[in-house]
Amino acid sequence: MVAKNEVYEVIIEDIGTEGQGIGHIDGEAVFVKDTLPGDKAVVKIIKAGKKMAFGRLVELIEPSESRTEPLCEVARACGGCTLQHMDYNAQLQFKWNKV
Repeated sequence: MVAKNEVYEVIIEDIGTEGQGIGHIDGEAVFVKDTLPGDKAVVKIIKAGKKMAFGRLVELIEPSESRTEPLCEVARACGGCTLQHMDYNAQLQFKWNKV
């Protein structure tokens, strides 16, 4: 079971409807802002439920091939541009899948 404030290494497998990465720890879904499918990351759990958890990106161990530098300097802190760390083709695919 995933515990709040614990740190885990996770591979992001999918992307949620709000643009957050989704990985699994011990069978539990973990939603992590600023991550992409293919990222290998160190994540700190900030909220843990019975079947899912929410984490914060601590360190990016291995970046996804779809990762790019955001154009906006404050994109990660602001939260208004949730897909700026994703390259253009990956953004198009994400939007296509959403429709």
